[in-house]
Amino acid sequence: MILDCTVRDGGYANNFQFSLMEITKITKTLNDASIDLIEVGHGLGLGAGNAGHGYCFEDEYEQIKVAKSASKKSLIGTFFVCGIGRIENIKKAKKFGADFIRIGFEIHQLNKLKKIINYCKKINIKICLNLMKTHTVGANDLKKATQLLSKYHIEYFYIVDSSGSMTTFDLSKVIEIVKSNCKHKIGLHCHNNLGLANSNSLWFMKSGGDIIDGTLGSMGRSAGNAQTEIISYLYNKELGKKYNIQKLIDLSDKIISPLMIKKQGIEKIDMLLGMSGIHSSLLKLFRKAINVHNTSLEDLILETAKINNRNPSLELINSVAKEISRFQNSKVR
Repeated sequence: MILDCTVRDGGYANNFQFSLMEITKITKTLNDASIDLIEVGHGLGLGAGNAGHGYCFEDEYEQIKVAKSASKKSLIGTFFVCGIGRIENIKKAKKFGADFIRIGFEIHQLNKLKKIINYCKKINIKICLNLMKTHTVGANDLKKATQLLSKYHIEYFYIVDSSGSMTTFDLSKVIEIVKSNCKHKIGLHCHNNLGLANSNSLWFMKSGGDIIDGTLGSMGRSAGNAQTEIISYLYNKELGKKYNIQKLIDLSDKIISPLMIKKQGIEKIDMLLGMSGIHSSLLKLFRKAINVHNTSLEDLILETAKINNRNPSLELINSVAKEISRFQNSKVR
């Protein structure tokens, strides 16, 4: 499964300035693309504004409300950080429609979790526990933590690569400890400081992980996160078709990219070349074709690649463009 946290964690890249209209569009499209879970709110969780960490452009509870209204299938949730949020924040989030809460904690805050978890169970909201800075936790402490947390009724335990510094070798050691001592399903939240977030996420899923996080356009703190469009594509390719990649790419390109203060992640055209196997040197042929025929560059690349992605001729590209244009025109009529 995939959880998209563009509005929450991606907010670090635009100072949490998403409007309710943007949140509605983002949530609706993620839902239509079959993303399983969607997270909204402040990057530092419920109540972060009142705790001195800056306010979102829109009220965090209104974000939950509009996201819930825009989603028909995807579960909607928000974040809570130990030491920042308060119990009453969770109560209000549930009232406004939150399906799940993700509780972020550091290893020294284990003793604070029991009260929070018990309250969440009382109000019947799904619980995920995110061990922030997992990469800094020693093997013995991780073992003790996962053994303790196995006693609680939660949905997921998350490994969190907060600094984007973990390799698959690092992850394999962590997963071995977690799986040996924790009965819960496990998730992975990656940052992309070493450019490994997407590949680590795929490796995690193929190694028995249950859920991975992403943001559209890799939008997020520092080097950003795993990129929702790419991990969805990799999931479809390696684990079985589930997500609508075209909807995700369009959403990222038209809505998310203009909101970024600095560019992050892989650009749309480069993603399409990677997904299709078309070499970048052939782009000039595709651009010639779209100047003649009424079709988009992305449709033409993807459709041509189904026939020949090694050395398509201009003649083939033009014929594909002509057919796409004919099909689109017939739909308009």
